Amino acid sequence: MGYVDSDFARYKNMQRSTKGNIFVVVGGPVSWETKRQDTIVLSTVEAEFMAFSQAMTQALWLLKYFEEIGLPVI
Repeated sequence: MGYVDSDFARYKNMQRSTKGNIFVVVGGPVSWETKRQDTIVLSTVEAEFMAFSQAMTQALWLLKYFEEIGLPVI
């Protein structure tokens, strides 16, 4: 299970949004991240989309990793 969220331009003086994601397997977190986004965005939708696309990159990496070590992925 994965969760992702962003906060549009929380740091007004830096014009940066905050992003975060966490991936949980069998009730325990296996990967998480929270930091300011690298790119300046112009809307909440753009901030959410960028956070989602970066989280999907991590999700795909986790899926390949689980396959490589032989864990079943449902």
